[in-house]
Amino acid sequence: VLARKRTVNGKKAVRSRNYAKTRAKLQRDYTRAANIQHDLMQKFTTELVSRNDAVVIEDLDVKKMQMSHVAS
Repeated sequence: VLARKRTVNGKKAVRSRNYAKTRAKLQRDYTRAANIQHDLMQKFTTELVSRNDAVVIEDLDVKKMQMSHVAS
């Protein structure tokens, strides 16, 4: 909706009250989605730590593991 308002009205659309309302609604939805993702990540990591004794993270250098065009 915002993109359509902007293409039809140009710079005037950014100053309109309806544009600001629509932008605020969109921002609320983005914030809500980000909060849901953050909450799920926190719950997942908490459960992962509580179920296991030790959590080990390995940092692999994938670039060096790939075969190059010159076989060695």
